[in-house]
Amino acid sequence: MSLFLCGRVSLLENLTLSLLKQTSYRFTRRAVLKTLPLPFVMMMHRAVANERNLYERYISAWTTLASGQSVPRKEIEELLDSSDNVPDPVDLGSFSAAKPHLDVLFDALRKHIAQILDPSAKGLPALEDRGQVFAWTWSYVGRAAIILWKATGQERFRTLFVDAARQIMALRDDRTGRKDEVQDRVVRSWGSPWPVHGVTRRITDVTVTGLVSLPIASFANELYSTDPLADEFGSYCHDLTAGLWEFDRYFLTLPDGRNGYYRSWLDPKSFEAQNHVHALAAAGVEIYRVTNDRGIHDRLSLLWGGFKRVTNIDDMGAATWAYFPDPSLTQEIVPEAFWKAAVTLEFPLACQHANILVSDKDMRAFGRIYTKNVLLSDETYNILIGLRDPASTYRWDGPLASPDVQSLMPFIFRGLWFSDHEPSLTKRLTDLLKRHPLKFSNGLLTSPFGLMTRAFLWAGAA
Repeated sequence: MSLFLCGRVSLLENLTLSLLKQTSYRFTRRAVLKTLPLPFVMMMHRAVANERNLYERYISAWTTLASGQSVPRKEIEELLDSSDNVPDPVDLGSFSAAKPHLDVLFDALRKHIAQILDPSAKGLPALEDRGQVFAWTWSYVGRAAIILWKATGQERFRTLFVDAARQIMALRDDRTGRKDEVQDRVVRSWGSPWPVHGVTRRITDVTVTGLVSLPIASFANELYSTDPLADEFGSYCHDLTAGLWEFDRYFLTLPDGRNGYYRSWLDPKSFEAQNHVHALAAAGVEIYRVTNDRGIHDRLSLLWGGFKRVTNIDDMGAATWAYFPDPSLTQEIVPEAFWKAAVTLEFPLACQHANILVSDKDMRAFGRIYTKNVLLSDETYNILIGLRDPASTYRWDGPLASPDVQSLMPFIFRGLWFSDHEPSLTKRLTDLLKRHPLKFSNGLLTSPFGLMTRAFLWAGAA
């Protein structure tokens, strides 16, 4: 794929290639995010109207409005939590910006989880080989279920989560006996087929280990000690601890003894991408909260030190860092893309919940990534978390940087999680759903991260 950026190509070309290069292999991270919602949408259009659940009806209404047609008012009222402030006839922006009915969100969660755990799901690998699928879907829809359970107290969300978590734990490689073909051993993680130097092999990695573990450990931290599930999920967290150490052969501590990094399993001479490592680190924080394992805390401290060492604060007070960390680098860096940074920021968000390592000053700098560097104005946005460069800037009313970026646009809503430190983010981000609904397909509900965003907004957490 050719470069889409112009101007300062020499500075941006390496990142651009890594952002937009589309491998032909089906189950890469980008491909999972891009293609997984399609079976849902295709199924919805085949369904008979009176047999559709509310989620399917919501998508049908969104699609109808996007085509310029109208939807009956009665249908709109049944799909939204409140339609009092929605004009009649409703337009796509008003519909997208309105809060979906809670039953819509439950049906969406149920449909997503059923799809990723369906042994016969078309287009997906065998259940025992769905590590990448679980990472980029379950991690978000699982946490969406937790958010809505906590916000509503409704047992149906908790039951949905628990049933799925048990199945996913049972599919970990040490339960199924499946090997990582690069490490030539069974790794306590969730493996997937993956292109390795041109050959498809079954692998595990820090990213999948972290993202799949994260909702399970997060749920454990929401349980009182008297809860009937506390012992079970506490046990899972102790079990997940073993997964944190499975990639120690790639870990490097700098001579100063304060900064740590993971080497890439694909090329041990280079460092693992920042967002890949922070998925594991975020899970480590949640597991530490349950186990109080000092060894985990020490590892987290090294990773936090390593991250801080490669993070710069720009002239607007925003934090910036490169996709690949390099503690020896002194020249100007090419910042990470906002969709990758959404995963990198899992680590400081988890640390904030645990009240370790991160400071309020740090959190403000992360929030300013969005207020200063990504949301440039009402008309333009930056796909990078820094530089504010014309070469990486796009108009909201213009075409996307690349067609496959459509599936990545929901990650811009990660800024909502920093609205306590940058209060303008709530309105600026939610207004996007009204002003530019076509940038966020199906009102975010067919995107796993988008569904977690919808749960976050529904709960009023922002």
